[in-house]
Amino acid sequence: MGQRDKALELLHHLEEIAMRQYVAPHHFATIYTGLGDLDQAFRWWTKARDENAFDFLIYLRAWPGVNDALRSDPRYAQLLRSMSVPH
Repeated sequence: MGQRDKALELLHHLEEIAMRQYVAPHHFATIYTGLGDLDQAFRWWTKARDENAFDFLIYLRAWPGVNDALRSDPRYAQLLRSMSVPH
């Protein structure tokens, strides 16, 4: 919140690391969520789901990195339903 430059710097750093090794998609999703780029956020949350990262995603409803803008987007409820998590 309010640290857009730092978030973009972290995002760039993660992208560099991802060229050499695996970076869990929820890291990207959380940053994009904080930046308010919901299209990218949902792209990465969906990737996490597709990679069966359910150990993390089961906490998606309460995760601090998930803001109200994300929760109010219809894709959020759809993502939860696709994982059989009640909205």
